[in-house]
Amino acid sequence: MAKNKVPTTKQRSLTAAYEQMLFQPGVWITLGAAKQTILNARVKVRNGVASSEARKRRWLAKAGWLLVVEEQWAPTVEPLSLATIKSMSRKEILMHQPKPSRRGSAKPSAPTRRAKNRKKRG
Repeated sequence: MAKNKVPTTKQRSLTAAYEQMLFQPGVWITLGAAKQTILNARVKVRNGVASSEARKRRWLAKAGWLLVVEEQWAPTVEPLSLATIKSMSRKEILMHQPKPSRRGSAKPSAPTRRAKNRKKRG
């Protein structure tokens, strides 16, 4: 076995590795986090409340865990060909597009009280 190779019996999913890392004694020292933060995370894991994926990855890396196999992603639906798009109506094409997020709405913000009072004063 190569020096840097991890045996397959020790490979775990992201969630399983995160749980095992959390329950190691003294992990808060390794992570440089407050003990109470780790205890709260343990309670959340026991109750089945999921932590963010970014946090799991960050803490595992900080604790010295290695990402052994990269994740592979693939589209769930085949992309539409140009010929298919040309034969579709505009309404059908719009159905296949992802909906825009509502985070960056273009609404102007309401004026503050101070700005309203300035307008009244003249």
